[in-house]
Amino acid sequence: MSDDCAVFRRIWDNAAGAEENVHRVVIFRKHFHLSHAVSGAELRIAADSDFIAVLDGAEIDRGQFSDDPTVKSYNRVALKTLAPGDHLLAVKVYFCGHGFSCYAPGDPGLYCALFAGGAALPWPEPWRTLPDPSFRAGRTDVVTSQLGFTTCYDLGKAIDWQDPALDDRNWPEAPELPADPKRRFQERPAGTRSHLEEFRPARMVKYGNFQRLNASPDASAALLMAQDLCYASDTVPERLPATLKTPFGYHASGIWLIADLGGEMEGLVELEFDAPAGARLDYGHGEHLADGRVRTEIYGRNFADTVICREGRNVFQLPFRRIGGRFLELHFSDLNGKAVTVHRVGLRPWVLPLPPAAEISVPSPEWRTLFERSVRSLKLCMHEHYEDCPWREQSLYTYDSRWQMLYGYYLWGNGDFAAASLELFVPGQRDDGHFRLCAPCRTKTVIPVFSLIWVIQLYEHFLHTGSSALFGRGRKAAAKLIEARLADRDAATGLYHPGSQDFWQFYEWADGLHDHGAPAGELHALYNLYFLETLEAYAKLLEGAGESGERIRKAASELRQTVEQAFYDPARGIYASTLLDGKFGPLYHAHTQILMLYTRSVPDARRADLWRKVRAGAGLVPMTLSSLPYRVLAALNDAAAEEDLETLLLTAYRPMLESDTDTLWETGDGQRAFQFAGSLCHGWSALPAWYLAAVVLGVRPLTPGFRRFLVAPRPGSLPEASGEIVTPAGPIR
Repeated sequence: MSDDCAVFRRIWDNAAGAEENVHRVVIFRKHFHLSHAVSGAELRIAADSDFIAVLDGAEIDRGQFSDDPTVKSYNRVALKTLAPGDHLLAVKVYFCGHGFSCYAPGDPGLYCALFAGGAALPWPEPWRTLPDPSFRAGRTDVVTSQLGFTTCYDLGKAIDWQDPALDDRNWPEAPELPADPKRRFQERPAGTRSHLEEFRPARMVKYGNFQRLNASPDASAALLMAQDLCYASDTVPERLPATLKTPFGYHASGIWLIADLGGEMEGLVELEFDAPAGARLDYGHGEHLADGRVRTEIYGRNFADTVICREGRNVFQLPFRRIGGRFLELHFSDLNGKAVTVHRVGLRPWVLPLPPAAEISVPSPEWRTLFERSVRSLKLCMHEHYEDCPWREQSLYTYDSRWQMLYGYYLWGNGDFAAASLELFVPGQRDDGHFRLCAPCRTKTVIPVFSLIWVIQLYEHFLHTGSSALFGRGRKAAAKLIEARLADRDAATGLYHPGSQDFWQFYEWADGLHDHGAPAGELHALYNLYFLETLEAYAKLLEGAGESGERIRKAASELRQTVEQAFYDPARGIYASTLLDGKFGPLYHAHTQILMLYTRSVPDARRADLWRKVRAGAGLVPMTLSSLPYRVLAALNDAAAEEDLETLLLTAYRPMLESDTDTLWETGDGQRAFQFAGSLCHGWSALPAWYLAAVVLGVRPLTPGFRRFLVAPRPGSLPEASGEIVTPAGPIR
C-alpha cells in the first residue's frame, strides 16, 4: 500500500441517498491560508469518476485515469510558488456510479492533498460542497452500453463555481467518509495523460427549420432529433456568428443546423450562442451524413445531449465525456419566435501527447493515404488507454489493442502507454482466470480468446521494448490464466474448451464466428489455435525471465498435432472450424486456415495446397479487417504462401480509399455495419502503417528490444520506399 494512503481522505457530499447517487456532478471548494510563500508545491488528486481542478480561479488539471476502483491512480500537479495569503481550491467532480464497458463503479469521492517538500501541508479549513445546480442528476438514457449516460445541463441555474469571490459560507461541509481499506493508491501510469488543445471551430454546412413531431418529455434528445422533420434553407451563412430564426407565419418548432469539423476528431463539445431564457438545445454528434443528417438515435443508442439556455450569451462545454465524430447537429426549440445567434460550434480536442510518428515515404498516393489514415486512426484511439473507436465505445479490448500496440511500437515506441493498458485488466481478472470483456469494468461477459490474447500482448511488449518488467508485474495473472486453461481439456479428444459454453464465442465479425454461447460439447479450432499461440508466447516469456518453458512448449507441441488431426477434413482438403459429436460444422473459415498456417500446424505436404485454396476462396467464409493481420503474418513466415499482399490489402481498403473519410473503418461495410452503427474510425484497422514498415521495408525484431532484427524488404509494385522504425536503441532508418 502506498504511503499516500495516510494522507488521502475520501470526500463526498451526503445530500443524496444510495438510490440517487448515480450520474451526479458535485462541486467542492476549500479555502486555505498560507502564512508564508510555498515553493515546489504539488497537488495530488484523484476522483471517482472524473474531475476538474481550479486554483485561485485558474484551471490547473482535469481528467481522472480510467483505473480500477481497487487501485486508485492520482495525478501529480506541479504548482507555481504559492504566495502568502488566502487561496481557493475548487474541484468539480463527476460520479457515474453505474457500470459500463469503460468504467467500473467504486465509491464516489474526491481524494486530494497538497504537498511541499515531500510532506502533506495542513489545511484545516473544511471542504464546502454543493451539487452542481445546472446538472440534471440521476439515471438518464445511455449513449451506449460502453460510454455512459447522456446529459442535460440547465445553464440558467449555473453558478460561477471557480470564482474565489463566490460566497460559499452557507454551503454544507463535506464530510470525510470511510475509504475502502483494501484500496491502493498509486501515481498515474507514465505516458497516459491527455490534454485539451485549442478550440477547433466547425463550419456550418446546413441549416433550416424543423417541426417536432414527438414532444413527449420522456423521449431522449437523440430520439426527438431523429423524429424532427427538418427543412433546409436555400442559403448557408459562410461564417459565424450567424443569426438564425424561424420564418414568420409558419408553425416551425425551431431551428436546426449541421456543422462539419472537417475530419474525425475526439474531444469536448464547445458551443457559444445567444438565445432566449428557457430555450432548449438538443445537440448530436456523428461520423457521417449518410442520411443527409447526423444519425443521433440508432436502435436504442443515443448520440445526443440537451442544454437548457439562459437569457443572452450561453457558453457551454460538455466537461466529462469525450465525443468522437466529424459532424455536430444542433436543434434549438422553445424559442417563442425569437432568433438564435450562433457564435461558435466545435470541439476542444482531447489529445495524448506523442512524438511525431516515424515517417515512411512511398511514391504511391494510395499507400501514402493509407499510411496517413492509419496514423490518424491510431492517435484518435489513444487517450488514457487504448480504445477501439472514438465515436461509439472508447473501450479497451485485448484483441483490438493487440494490433494497436503492435502498430504503435513501430510508429512511436510507446511501451509505457501499452503497459498501462495491459495492467488495467489485472484487477478485474475472474476467479476462473479469464479476463473480462473490457478494462476497467465488471461486466460478466467473457470472450475466451480475448483472455488468451492478453498473454500474447505481454510477449509482444517484451519483444518490441526489450523490457521484462511488465511480465514481472503480470506473471501471476498470466500463470493463473494459463493453468486454468490447461485444466479445461476435453478428455476424449485432447482439445481444449473455454471453460463455459455460456461465454461469447467471438473470433471476428464473420458468419459463424461471433455467436453467443455454443452447443454443449462443441469444440472450436480457433480457440485451440489461439491457445497454441498463447502457450508459445508464455513459454518465451518464462525463458526471457530465466526460467524453463519446457512444460509449456510440450503442451503446445501436443496441441499442434491434436488440432491438426481433429479438424482436418480430407474430403475438402481444408480445416473445419467446429467439431461436435465427431461431426464438422457447416461453415469453413479462411480465419481457421490462416491460423493453422500461422501456428505451423499444417504438415509441409499440405501447406502449398492450403494456401492455394485460401487464395481461391474455396467456399471459405472470408476474413475481416480484425483478423487480416494474421494473413500477412502467416505469409511472411511461409515460403509456400506466394501471397500478393499488396493486392490483398488494397482490395480490402478500397472502399475507404474511395470515401471522404480521413480514418479507417471497423469493417468493410463502413457505417452500414451493426444495424447502421458501424464505426468509421477503428484502431484495429491501421494495418497499412505496420505493413509498410514491417513488410515493405521489411524490418522485424528477432530478439527482444530489436537487439537482433531482420531486414527483408518486400516492395511489391512500389519502385522505392524509405522510412524509419522506432526501437529502444533508436530509430532504424
